[in-house]
Amino acid sequence: MQEQNVNTRVEEQDNVRVENREPKWEETFAREGWLLPATDLYERENDFMLEVNLPGVAKDRVRVRVENGYLVVMGKADVEETTNRKYLMKETRRAHFYRRFKLSDTVDASRIDAKHELGQLRVSLPKREETKPRTIEVK
Repeated sequence: MQEQNVNTRVEEQDNVRVENREPKWEETFAREGWLLPATDLYERENDFMLEVNLPGVAKDRVRVRVENGYLVVMGKADVEETTNRKYLMKETRRAHFYRRFKLSDTVDASRIDAKHELGQLRVSLPKREETKPRTIEVK
């Protein structure tokens, strides 16, 4: 599973981790009608950037919050229900989505910023100033 590779790399850095789950957790979640949106997490000089793909999800249907040391991204993907169509194929559906990420002490939770545009949620997780590398002048 591709997500496992991303999780392993991030966990080794011990900065921001995707919450570990039982192997069948995703299957159960999906079976109950929940979506697990594709997510990328990468490190930049001053922050970590979390990008969550949410095509067709309106900004007012997305919630981002910090609780008990976790960043939680959740909401609802609404798909127009039309009964007068004769579908040949239908893969879109109305569903809730949820992702949860463990934050380390490296992240300044009070400065987290989220933006949503063109079907992508971008969450900046700023690094605490005291955790950033700095050069010490030798006297």
